[in-house]
Amino acid sequence: MVVGLSSLARLRAMANQTDSRRWRRAALITAGVLLVVSLCAQIPRWVRKSFRPPGNAKTFAELVAQNPERTHLAKIRLEETSFYVWHGASIKAALPSGPSCFVFDTQGRLIAYTPTTGDLELAEYCDVAWKEPAMRPEQVLREIEASRAEAGRP
Repeated sequence: MVVGLSSLARLRAMANQTDSRRWRRAALITAGVLLVVSLCAQIPRWVRKSFRPPGNAKTFAELVAQNPERTHLAKIRLEETSFYVWHGASIKAALPSGPSCFVFDTQGRLIAYTPTTGDLELAEYCDVAWKEPAMRPEQVLREIEASRAEAGRP
């Protein structure tokens, strides 16, 4: 009987060691999975930060000269201020992804840009623009020139 008890004690000790190793292994695997998931969640943010407007355009005229893909262009009005919003192509590398969005003031200066609208960036401008009638770039260029002439700017 004593031999049986010592064998039983040895088996329990081995089980405890095995359980401890299993818990340690499970904890390491869980920590690794959480690390990978958190890094993957950051990738779209890193990808978006690496994108710049085509040709580093800083004005509406410069963007038009680059001739990027355009899905919608509209004039919007928010809080008594007008803006031109250009929806461009979607970037396939960043998920969730919507089209790129350029926001210009009435003088034609780029005031905001996001390569994807999937994370609701610039939503206050981009979402409103979809509801407005589409414009052609030439029409916006004429309006910008008229606005500049009215303000006395070249």
